[in-house]
Amino acid sequence: MDNLKTYDMKAQEQIRLDVLKRSRLFGGLLPAELKDLIVYSTSVRYDKGASIFKEGDRADFFYAVQEGLVKLYKGTFSGKHFTFTVAGPSDTLNATAVSGDNYFMSAQALNEVVLLRIGRTPYLAFLSKHHTVALELIAMLARRLNRECDRVVGLLGEDVEHRLLISLFTLARKFGTSLSLTREELASCAGTTTETAIRVLSRLKKQGIISGTAERGGIIITDLTKLQKLVAENEGWI
Repeated sequence: MDNLKTYDMKAQEQIRLDVLKRSRLFGGLLPAELKDLIVYSTSVRYDKGASIFKEGDRADFFYAVQEGLVKLYKGTFSGKHFTFTVAGPSDTLNATAVSGDNYFMSAQALNEVVLLRIGRTPYLAFLSKHHTVALELIAMLARRLNRECDRVVGLLGEDVEHRLLISLFTLARKFGTSLSLTREELASCAGTTTETAIRVLSRLKKQGIISGTAERGGIIITDLTKLQKLVAENEGWI
């Protein structure tokens, strides 16, 4: 029994190590270096819809996705949500926030997820020891800022239907053509209403670009090439 427990602990450690190795943030480090951080890590499970942390909460933990999908979003004064990104396996969640005091976005499980969690103190100590990780963190922040600036410009310049197409195509390229996202979540990614998302998805289904849901609340893209062509068009597609 002791041998079985030891094997299971080593297997779990290897899984967490693989998560960090595939992460852009830690990809430049050797496994031996990452083990210095893995010893402080735990795997935590969240049910679909569970809140992982809220905007304004004290940033006590660094998170990376081990399994599942996580929505990172900000709320508006009117109570609506705007989704900044959907994180998948080996993506980090608000990694830069741990260097400050509070999380600046909220995180919610889109399906059953397992997260790798590391406390603030060992995480910051690791950054101070491994300057390449700290530099990559700065580079990630710069890329994200540039991407969000482009996204704001796009939100101002594109019609809502085209924004939905762009969001759908971007998610498909990252996670594949079977997406476990609701219409409400897709609308949040594009900064529009659920009603608009329903209307656009209905048209896409009639054109054979998407089909019935893979499961309740999911979207299956059956013709990614045609979707890409629609995204590339400069004028209206309806």
